[in-house]
Amino acid sequence: MKPNTFFAAILTLAGLALALPVQATTTYSYSWNLDASGIQTGAGTYGNTRTYAGTGTPSPAPANNVVASAWSDTTSGTSSTSATTSSSTLNSAYLGYYSGGLGVSNRREGIGVSAPNHAMDNATNYDSIEFKFDSATTLSKVTIGYPSATSTYDSDISVLAWTGAGSPTLLGNKYGSLVGAGWSVIGNYCDVAKLTNQTINLSTGVSSSYWIVAAYNSVFGSTCIDAVTGKSVGCNTPTTNYDYVKVKMVAGSTTTIPPSGVPEPATLLLFGAGLLGLVRMRRQ
Repeated sequence: MKPNTFFAAILTLAGLALALPVQATTTYSYSWNLDASGIQTGAGTYGNTRTYAGTGTPSPAPANNVVASAWSDTTSGTSSTSATTSSSTLNSAYLGYYSGGLGVSNRREGIGVSAPNHAMDNATNYDSIEFKFDSATTLSKVTIGYPSATSTYDSDISVLAWTGAGSPTLLGNKYGSLVGAGWSVIGNYCDVAKLTNQTINLSTGVSSSYWIVAAYNSVFGSTCIDAVTGKSVGCNTPTTNYDYVKVKMVAGSTTTIPPSGVPEPATLLLFGAGLLGLVRMRRQ
C-alpha cells in the first residue's frame, strides 16, 4: 500500500468513527398519578399491591412502573392487636384507593374501615406505603390529596429510601430497626396539607428502587421540616396529634448510563488504524 493511500484510509476511518453516534447519559423526569386504582393484585386482601405507570419526559422515556404496597406495625395482625413503635413488627396491610389517593387499612382496623382511618395514619398503628420502582429513582416530590388544608386532622409524614445492598424485607421487621439496616431517613415533613398544592419537594440526591412514605413516626426523628416555611421545627406528637394522609402523586427522575460495551469513536479509530497497519506490514 502506498503511503498516500494508507494515510487517506486512516483519515477515512477517522471520519467514519467520529460520525458514529455515541450514547450519552440521559436524565428522565417521571410522575406517577396515584389518584387512580392502578393495576391491582390480591384485590380485597391484606398484602395487595397496586401498579402505576410513570409518565416520563423527554419522550420517548423508558418504562418505569411503580408497585405500591401497604404496611403497618400490627405484628400478628388481629383486630385486637395494639402496637408500639418499639415492640411491634411490620405486617402487610390493605392498600386502598379512595378519593384523594392511596390510603392504608391495617389489620387492627380491618378492610373497609371508615374515614379517617382508611387513610395512612398513626392513630391505632403506624401505617406506611412502600414504593418499588422498575429503575433506581431519585424521588423529588410527594403530593397528598387528603386531608384538606382546612381540616383539623394533622398531616405529618416521614420519607425513607433504601440505600442498602440487595432488596429490603419489611415483613417481621420493626420501624425502629429500619434505620441502620439499609434504610435512610430522607426527612420528616409536617403540615403538608396546608401547602397550596399539598406537595413537598425533596432534595435528596439519593437514587433507589425502594422508597417508603409513612405517617410520621417518632423513631425516624423528632425534628420535622415545616412544609410551609421550610424551617426545622419540632414534630407534633402522634399520640396527641394523629396524622391522616392519602398519597396522591409522587415524582422523580432516573438517569440512564450507556452500557460499558459501547465503543467510543477514539477506540474505533485506533482499532481501524491498527488493522491497516497490519495489512501494510503483510504486503511489505
